[in-house]
Amino acid sequence: MTDRRHHVVPHDGGWRVAVLDVAATASALVVDVHDLLSERSGPVRTGALLGAALAESGVTCLRFDAEGAGDSSGRLRDCTWSGMTNEVVAMTQWALDQIGQLPVVLVGHGIGAVPVTQAAPLVPGCAGMVLVDADLLQDVRYVVGRSFATKRGKWHLPDQFFREREGIRPRTDAEEGPAPAVLVYGEQDEKASATAAVLSGTTVRTAALPGGLPFREGRAVDHVVREVHRLLAAPSAATVAASSSTPRFGSTSS
Repeated sequence: MTDRRHHVVPHDGGWRVAVLDVAATASALVVDVHDLLSERSGPVRTGALLGAALAESGVTCLRFDAEGAGDSSGRLRDCTWSGMTNEVVAMTQWALDQIGQLPVVLVGHGIGAVPVTQAAPLVPGCAGMVLVDADLLQDVRYVVGRSFATKRGKWHLPDQFFREREGIRPRTDAEEGPAPAVLVYGEQDEKASATAAVLSGTTVRTAALPGGLPFREGRAVDHVVREVHRLLAAPSAATVAASSSTPRFGSTSS
């Protein structure tokens, strides 16, 4: 039987609201990182559906509201890319402290794929990355307009946020990262399709699904679960699993 647990986790002087969908006997941990302007449940509750599906398949899943999102503390305009990366690393370690050392697959959605590529080298036992509808632009100059950096019609992100982003090369980091990566995207998503074309022939595998943004439209949960298990079945994941300690499943507190 799976178990959904809600937590308030102290982090960086504030808190992060997190959900653990705990598998009855977990073989791995997935850390699901939402898009920049989303929250832990995801669009049309696809994050919640993904967590439940992973737990049913034998993989525990952590979802959390990032800084300034959902029920977590902080303000979106104070977010930095380094802060988002540190947040992913810290929340992953917190989850492992609850359930025991297991192989980890990082799943990033949209802009959330960027801190995933940055966090992967810092996460012990990282067995792979699933980058969904991912923003992997690099070597570009961002021209900031109000429609690009708004949430609910309010200005939130300072220019420095975009200047910091210009120094990050997530596509290269996915190619050269410590674990295999797969880009899952809609075949009608022009930006992701262009990224997939650039990644052709590299170490990053690509998987095109029908439509524009299949995960945001609630049509890609099962596919993401399959990609997670495909990464965990790779020889590199077996090495990670062999070096991990026996998982524990004691009670936890919020």
